[in-house]
Amino acid sequence: MAQTEKETKMFIYELDPIDYFSGSIPLEDYLKSIKEMDDTFGEYEFTQRQIGRLTSKMKTISSWEGDIIDGVYVFAMPGSNMDTNLALGIVWKQRSNGTTFVVSELELPWLEECLV
Repeated sequence: MAQTEKETKMFIYELDPIDYFSGSIPLEDYLKSIKEMDDTFGEYEFTQRQIGRLTSKMKTISSWEGDIIDGVYVFAMPGSNMDTNLALGIVWKQRSNGTTFVVSELELPWLEECLV
């Protein structure tokens, strides 16, 4: 039984350089851990689509130049009380000027001034 798709909102933030990504895990490790578990509900494919949606429009609506010096890392937060999945976010640091990009399914109000 595959998880149902929902329209994913996307919030993109551009921050000054961040040097440490404690509390996040590398995207490859996250996907590998899902792929290795008993994936009865299609979590691996669902998560790949989820990440794809989060990154699909990055080059057209942000100043990201397409390069990465650190990342891509994944972080997760509880969604609404009616959602049975965690809301994902990704973060990485651009090589050329160190701009750090955060893309989240949930709005992060404390980063409002950095919203693209």
